[in-house]
Amino acid sequence: MTAEATHQPIASIVIPAHNEAAVIARTLSSLLADSAEGEFQIIVVCNGCSDRTFEISSEFANRGVRTVSIETPSKIAALNAGDALANVMPRIYMDADIRMTAASVRKLVATLDSGALAAAPRPWLDMDGCSTLVRSYFKVWSRLGHVSRGLGSGVYALSAEGRARFAEFPDVIADDYFVYCLVNGDERVSPADAVSVVEQPRTVKDLAMRRLRVEKGNSELRAQGMSAVSGGAGLVDVVKADPRLLPNALLYAGIHAWARQRVSRMSAAEVGWQRDQSTRTGGVTSDG
Repeated sequence: MTAEATHQPIASIVIPAHNEAAVIARTLSSLLADSAEGEFQIIVVCNGCSDRTFEISSEFANRGVRTVSIETPSKIAALNAGDALANVMPRIYMDADIRMTAASVRKLVATLDSGALAAAPRPWLDMDGCSTLVRSYFKVWSRLGHVSRGLGSGVYALSAEGRARFAEFPDVIADDYFVYCLVNGDERVSPADAVSVVEQPRTVKDLAMRRLRVEKGNSELRAQGMSAVSGGAGLVDVVKADPRLLPNALLYAGIHAWARQRVSRMSAAEVGWQRDQSTRTGGVTSDG
């Protein structure tokens, strides 16, 4: 059931989208399904697209979605372009392949209204079609402390004070980690009843491609002296709590060690987008 119309948007939502024709309609439909007319200012920034992302997103114009296009295939350029068009606070930044309801968006806004500078939903892992090895990896990942802090959710929200911590997004790979380095610790809250659905890579190869980008982005910021406090359980804590997860932890550690070692010899340009394509094609896959 759609909520009653509002007179003023309660938040701006900026969605950078690079060749997301397979998922952008699903993302927008999830947001709008139970939202009121005009409740959110939604801006989709198609960047360097060669598919129908712009056309598909533009079909939601009658629901108040504004779709713009820039030539540069850059998430950071898209975030800054969207920010320049947005005029409502708080500001929410959302990956184009994430599913989140209006109810969860409202929870993030309420969290910021209560004094937090940043908020993020808890990621709900969509493992449909994932291989056994990928499922083993995420049995560990899902128990780590950063999950309860909203990292890996594909969404983060900033109050006006939180957004004032920086001018424009800098040219970095990990925009979410950059924000969490600036808005740290207790200033950042992840309400348990705000959830984003995040599809996970189908195969270990796809998982490794995603991990390369994450590791490069994090190492890029660490080299600049930036770090974020995640808190909560670490890898050793997870195994202590459930020794049966030792094989899973070894797989987890091995993938991360491989990615760190490989990206140490790669430039940011070489890492490129390095996103897994399996979540954009569907189907059950196998590592064997």
